[in-house]
Amino acid sequence: MAAIDELAHDAKDDWHRPDWTRELKERLRKIGAKRGLRVYSSDGKDGELGEWLLDMTWLDADENYLYRVVLALESEWDATGAIDDFQKLLVCRADHRVMVLVAPNRGSSSTAIAKLVAQIENFRDTCHGDRFLFACWYDPDKRFAFELHVAGVGGGSVGALARGQNLGPE
Repeated sequence: MAAIDELAHDAKDDWHRPDWTRELKERLRKIGAKRGLRVYSSDGKDGELGEWLLDMTWLDADENYLYRVVLALESEWDATGAIDDFQKLLVCRADHRVMVLVAPNRGSSSTAIAKLVAQIENFRDTCHGDRFLFACWYDPDKRFAFELHVAGVGGGSVGALARGQNLGPE
């Protein structure tokens, strides 16, 4: 969260979506690489790894095996496209899933995040302990609002089966 939050302090008034995306990925790329992970990003530069399924992924992998996805990130700077991008994270298995989005104000930020949490709660393959970090930028205050949602913890539901629905044969 600190790397994303610092981005708000360093933001320039004339930044547009491509600037935000580039800066965010560059900061997170450095953190993942410092941890010895393979960092894939949709804006990979020459000599760096390009996109792998999502806007950014940190993989614990070697030349032979993929051991785990440490971080999966999608960013959407257009509020209307957030659900489509978020659904990519929903089906992904990763230790940490991060959704970066934008809202016009703090109230809209809470509403946007609530809609994404509803996606988690209604997805039948959501597992207990699935972690989702939402980082929602709202412009008037020039800051991010963060919310961590862990499925099945603190009132979060876990897939359709946890709600008592029997999906198998009778």
